[in-house]
Amino acid sequence: MHNPALIITVGTGRNRIDIAGAILKSIKHYQPQLIYFIVSEVSLQETMPIIFPEIAGIPHQLHTLKNYDYDDLQVVYHECLGVIEALKSKNYQVIVDFTSGTKAMSAGLAVAAVSNEVEHLNYIIGERDSGGRVLPDTEKILEVNLNLPVADRYIDMAKAYFDQKQFLASEQACINAQERAWNKQSDQYQKAELISLVSKAYFAWDQFHLIKAIELLMGVIGRCDVLPILLPSTFQEQIRKNAVFLKREVCYNYSHQKVADLLENARRRQYEGKYEDAVARGYRLIEYLAQMTLWQKYGIDTNDVDVLKLPSKVSSKYRWKNGVEQGKKIRLPLYQAYDLLFELDDQFGALFIEAADSSTLLAMRNHSILAHGFEPVSENNCEGFLQYAYKLAEIILPEIESLCQEARFPEFIALR
Repeated sequence: MHNPALIITVGTGRNRIDIAGAILKSIKHYQPQLIYFIVSEVSLQETMPIIFPEIAGIPHQLHTLKNYDYDDLQVVYHECLGVIEALKSKNYQVIVDFTSGTKAMSAGLAVAAVSNEVEHLNYIIGERDSGGRVLPDTEKILEVNLNLPVADRYIDMAKAYFDQKQFLASEQACINAQERAWNKQSDQYQKAELISLVSKAYFAWDQFHLIKAIELLMGVIGRCDVLPILLPSTFQEQIRKNAVFLKREVCYNYSHQKVADLLENARRRQYEGKYEDAVARGYRLIEYLAQMTLWQKYGIDTNDVDVLKLPSKVSSKYRWKNGVEQGKKIRLPLYQAYDLLFELDDQFGALFIEAADSSTLLAMRNHSILAHGFEPVSENNCEGFLQYAYKLAEIILPEIESLCQEARFPEFIALR
């Protein structure tokens, strides 16, 4: 063990000698380069004088809990946490022995050790007398393996990060859990491995890498078919719905699923407080609705518009407006796409062009820092923009809410 430091609570025991013997056994076993005693005023006066002569030459420090702090679990916890952090900052490999001391002293040190991921935690066991105390010369050191509890904590962290849409952080927490639960057959290792795969899948989806997301989700589903206990059943059910949804979305450039996907992605950015990003996605959704309508109803691709093939009543307008020469094609941005729908007497286009909210909200977006201006998007403006985008989607897709439910990412917190 490299550079070991032993932190040990000191009580009084039956006759002081018994406790001193147990503590010295632990010191002899670990041979620390530094000992840090957590003592009360009583154990400092009555137990430590027995220990001091036996540890001559070993560097040691005392941390005295004054008054009645030795019975206050929170005080002991915070003070022990400070000791552990200080030793770790000096690159000591910390060992914790919580055999003696008051219940609050032992519990406070143990909890601080778990909280700070101390790898070596132990206490003394042995044959007990009628009073329940360990008999001298029967002491044995029992080491507690904290790897599995720490792995469980990392798994909980991974779930929390996933629900917060922090998929990379979730994946890292899973890696940490796997390092602790090194046995690949353990439930913790396999659960962490699966949650990591889930995080990768939804990160890919969140970045619009849909084919990759489908492949990863199918891997998750395959694992769940073999070991269904690793993820809650309702979580698995949503994953299966998501996979079906994505398979439909990738079939066509213009699909109802893409509308819901863009809207849910915008809502996730709003949830994170990334209002500029949310509005950017909402803007793309509004544009997409016009593109989809033009393509599905009129066979017009806004990225490749042959003005000369438009109906004569609008052809001349766009030929003049865009300075189009014979044989050249144009691309239509958002507003011109809706203007074309309006000129084609399409009700959806008319609703957009004639709505007072359209120009106001688009102007807000255009003045934002990620568009053409310098203003940040406020929370209220973001909410209003996404509500407007949702209402537009609802006009041509009355089933938009059910589609959004199919596109919604699963959450662990909703299952608790």
